[in-house]
Amino acid sequence: MIAALMLVGALALQDESAAAWAKRNQLGHGLLENCAATGRKLRDDEPDLLTKMIGTRGCSEYISGAVDALHATGRLCTPDEVTLGQEIAVVLKYLEGHPELLHRPRFDLVQSALLAHWACRPKKK
Repeated sequence: MIAALMLVGALALQDESAAAWAKRNQLGHGLLENCAATGRKLRDDEPDLLTKMIGTRGCSEYISGAVDALHATGRLCTPDEVTLGQEIAVVLKYLEGHPELLHRPRFDLVQSALLAHWACRPKKK
């Protein structure tokens, strides 16, 4: 009986920890943590940045999805030659430069970083 109660208590703590992790992961703090390893790899001299991101796919996948969403809305206009590695570098630099914003939702921060660099310009009439 005591063992069963201890197991239930441990599971409750685990659920609480998982919930706290999930909440943090949805914010800028979590995105910065997830992308930090990618950023270190991006700063190396190896030219093939995308290859270097293996093992840090959570960061690259999230930013890639955000880029797709922003392109679909017509708000983000990256030049064809911009790589995913460059987009990640821009986001990482923004996160590191704005620690006061890391409590905000991660999509808001990714959007702010990317639109600061590649927002679509209104077409002249």
